[in-house]
Order: sequence, then structure tokens, then C-alpha cells
Amino acid sequence: MKRLFEKKVPKRNYVVVAIVSILVIIIPLYVSTIYLNNKEDILNKSIFEKDSNINQINFNDIDFVVNESTNIVLYISYYSKDIKSMERKLYREIIRNNLSDKIIYLSVNDNKNYIKKLKEKFPNIKGEISDAPLMIYIKNGEAVEAVNSEFKMVDYGVFEKLIDKYENNIVE
Repeated sequence: MKRLFEKKVPKRNYVVVAIVSILVIIIPLYVSTIYLNNKEDILNKSIFEKDSNINQINFNDIDFVVNESTNIVLYISYYSKDIKSMERKLYREIIRNNLSDKIIYLSVNDNKNYIKKLKEKFPNIKGEISDAPLMIYIKNGEAVEAVNSEFKMVDYGVFEKLIDKYENNIVE
């Protein structure tokens, strides 16, 4: 008997199937690796660290910045999943209201003794300084007020109140 469907498959088809199979495996692995690397990078940096519109300093520059600043908010924070959402909202409002020149970011990620150092640098407000995130208002080269939160939420409302209080003389 003769086979009805006796047809020879070209070797080229096998090569195409092999290449497509390899690509189907490699491309998703590559994409997932890139995604995970970006995700880790996003989680490990504050949005304020990533943007060049926001001035950033390190601990060594605090004295210089305080002495040279007239009216500025020193925002002290670290990166964390817990405050990432709050920082994103704070950042958006600062940019939207063109207040990026009113804030300086200080990261305390690598500094475990930052509270002690801040209390030494700002002795007139040391009772108000505690865990980050916190904001310190600097007026005419002197720190005048520190604001922080027990719930790790120092949002745009706090920032706006500091600006209004010391620049626009609006006290609630």
C-alpha cells in the first residue's frame, strides 16, 4: 500500500522552528531581567535623587547650604517602599507649582547617625528633629523649624504650610 500523506518536510522548516523556539525563550527572559533591574533601581532611589530639577546635597555640604540659603526647605529622607508613593506625590506638586528652587534634598540612606548629626548642626531646633522623612525650614542662613511625622508622611501640605508661614506670613 502506498502512504497517502508521504511528503518530505524541508530541513529549512526545522531550522525556522528551532530559531523561533529559542527566541520565544530568550526574549521573555531578557525582558524580565531588564524589568527586574529597573524595578530594583526604582525602589532603591528616591524620586528626588533621580531628578536634576531638585537640588541635592550631602552631609558635608549642610553648613555651606545653610549659610548661603535665604528661604529654603531642606527635605531629609531615604528610599523606601513605605514612603515612595508619598514622595512621588510631593515631587509632582513641587514641580507643578514651580517650587523646585525652594527645596533641597538630603539623602540619609548611608548615614545611620543622621539624627544626632542634624541635632548638632541645628541646635536651636534639635527637639523637633527625629526620624526621616522630615523638613527643616531655613531662613536667612538659620534653621527655624523642623517638621516630621510619626507616620512617615511629610506631604505637600506640610511643605506648602512651611513656605506660606515663613515667606507669605500666613499662620494657621
